[in-house]
Amino acid sequence: MTPNYVKLVQDTVLPRIALCRQTFAATRAGDPAAAVRDAMARAACTDKVKPGMSIAITAGSRGIADFPELLTAIVAEVRARGADPFVVPSMGSHGGATAEGRPPCWPSWA
Repeated sequence: MTPNYVKLVQDTVLPRIALCRQTFAATRAGDPAAAVRDAMARAACTDKVKPGMSIAITAGSRGIADFPELLTAIVAEVRARGADPFVVPSMGSHGGATAEGRPPCWPSWA
């Protein structure tokens, strides 16, 4: 029996695929909250945050050190600019792709 996911693409011509590996330099930011404040102070998009705006913050924790501290600092910076942030899990299919399935490293308020 052919699985349904195979049936979905059985008549589709797929492009050639190449295996690649991407690596990022692992740098220590020191104080995560200070790093977020500094980065947001330099970011061009920060000027577009206006009081009263509702702003989604996507958050997936894979491979991110100090994740709760970083997410907390991002929310604090958005709130400091008068906006109303809300966190959207962006974890893909693990955890059922639901907020309830989020990793245990998420801040309890998220």
